[in-house]
Amino acid sequence: MLLLSLLIKFYLVQEIDYVQKAELAWDQAWQILHTEDGWRKESGSSIESGIVYSRYFKHIGKLFKLETFVETSPDSLFEELVIRCDSQPQWNATVLEARSLQVIDSHTDIYYSVAAEGAGGLVSSRDFVSLRHWKFKDGIIFAAGCAVTYPGMPPTKKHVRGENRPGGWAFKPVTGQPNRCFFCWIINTDLKGWIPQYAVDQALSGTLLDFTKHIKKHIQELS
Repeated sequence: MLLLSLLIKFYLVQEIDYVQKAELAWDQAWQILHTEDGWRKESGSSIESGIVYSRYFKHIGKLFKLETFVETSPDSLFEELVIRCDSQPQWNATVLEARSLQVIDSHTDIYYSVAAEGAGGLVSSRDFVSLRHWKFKDGIIFAAGCAVTYPGMPPTKKHVRGENRPGGWAFKPVTGQPNRCFFCWIINTDLKGWIPQYAVDQALSGTLLDFTKHIKKHIQELS
């Protein structure tokens, strides 16, 4: 009984720590989302097809931001990308594997994903273990996350383990258009390993624009 009690206490303390870390990451990502000045266009021809921006942040590094419109409601897009995350490899070629490892509470989980190689093979496949947290604020659904160490999913030789720093997905309604969503994705990722900056830029920009094509096609097929 004593051992069981100690185990329960350990897991409760661990879950509290996860929630606190998730909320902190959410707050940091929310601030980044609302930093409007200083973003420079990296790629993309129009917001309809997706525009990628980048910006340097002190003590963080270079971040990327995707902005586009998706022809579905914010709630539906959130459900598809966050709640039904396990299905992403079926329609998103930039993701090889995705699944929730542990549900912490109704707004927090630990998520595992494997990203396909990028920049024409210059950046090999990476895997990520992220702590995710989502909530509704100021009319926006915002799902943010950050890297976390999870005993059940240690790094392996199969993939380089990347690290997601605070970033996330924003789902914002479009006035007068209930079946349209303004979507913004902040990528704050350390791919690890020695990679030239131009290859990192090419890989992340390419991933964002490829994702845009895949999600738009997927939503169209669902409707």
